[in-house]
Amino acid sequence: MISPDDQPIPPRFWWLKRITIGSILLIVALAGLRWWWGYEAHRRLQAEIDRIIAAGEPIYPEDFDSKNTVPDDQNAVTALDDAVAALATLSDEEEKAFARTFDGKRWISRLNEVAPAIDNNRMTFEKLLKTLTRKDADWKMSSRGRTVGWAFPGLSGYREVCKLARTYALYSHYRSDDFTAIQSLRSAHRVADLLYRYPTAITQLVGWANDGLVCDAIQEISFLILYVAPVANVLRTLALQSCCS
Repeated sequence: MISPDDQPIPPRFWWLKRITIGSILLIVALAGLRWWWGYEAHRRLQAEIDRIIAAGEPIYPEDFDSKNTVPDDQNAVTALDDAVAALATLSDEEEKAFARTFDGKRWISRLNEVAPAIDNNRMTFEKLLKTLTRKDADWKMSSRGRTVGWAFPGLSGYREVCKLARTYALYSHYRSDDFTAIQSLRSAHRVADLLYRYPTAITQLVGWANDGLVCDAIQEISFLILYVAPVANVLRTLALQSCCS
């Protein structure tokens, strides 16, 4: 036998017992915290879902499914897809000229360089204008058989169509065809409006970017109309008066 004087201090397994008990208590506490955390998160999420449903807004994937199918000849989305399909491939020179249209200080003198790209995409403009006359829009989405949301639409194509419409608007304006310029900007804005109806975050962002192109073009045209054109008219009047005097 071990005499009392030979007993280890602290006793054998003293720390092991306490660490084990403390670890078990910590695990139980963490498990309880995790259960409460999950319960509270689920409660808050369900409350928000109930609020959205009570407001009559869609939230579940099937809520975004197309309810009333729109015929293709009345569907603005179909017209937009047709416009994207009609996009003509630009040459390297046309691509460079097209890129320069975003520099308002330089591209006015390069209307002839832009003209070939505009002419090659006349069919695109004609199909894009149909989105203005077709009031109904149906992306024909369906959540059936999908495990992860919907496939994204051809966002790059829609972006290119919008950029082309913006360039066509400025091109028409600088050629004194403001009616065509306004129609082009309306069609570009219509592209953004259609993207807003597609329920994914990325399409909303692309729609905002497209609207930004429209706003930039409107600002440039408005500046010319409000400030440059009146000054030019005054100078023209003074020149005529000097010639007649």
